[in-house]
Amino acid sequence: MARGDLSSPLIVSVLAALFKRTIRNNDPIAAFSGQPVPEAAKLGATIFSGEDKVEIPIEFYLHKILVNTFCSPSSYVVAFIYLDRFFNRHPSVLLNSCNVHRLVVTAILTAVKFSDESYNDTNAYYAKVAEISLCEMNELEVCFLFGVQFDLHVRVDVYDAYYSFLESQIESLFFDT
Repeated sequence: MARGDLSSPLIVSVLAALFKRTIRNNDPIAAFSGQPVPEAAKLGATIFSGEDKVEIPIEFYLHKILVNTFCSPSSYVVAFIYLDRFFNRHPSVLLNSCNVHRLVVTAILTAVKFSDESYNDTNAYYAKVAEISLCEMNELEVCFLFGVQFDLHVRVDVYDAYYSFLESQIESLFFDT
């Protein structure tokens, strides 16, 4: 990790707050449309949407993954970069309360596999932590990899820019009224 300010619990809190803010904006749009957009269906992105939203709050879910997988905080930054790439390539797919959990665990799994030297968990282990089947975890991973067009390399300057962005969000997310 480039700097020491974004500790494990803090990165979880910052990402959770960003995801909650995005979901708060996107859920009404998703509810209004009611149908997956053609691009999302073509991409297979509908695989990320559950029938119902997962009941565990995203902050607890992120923390659960962190605690049970022992992945580094830098993997969370890389996962955030991957999610941004995914949504930039597929702007009609919106992060919402029905897909956030599956997208997040898949992005973290991908980030850990590609960039964390300490990776030794299997998809089966991540599936257990995420409380989904191994088959579903594997399908999510394949769909996500195609969704980011296998663009997994993160340059140091890109990592630093996203890290700085996340750092800049601390004050605005937690101290703005």
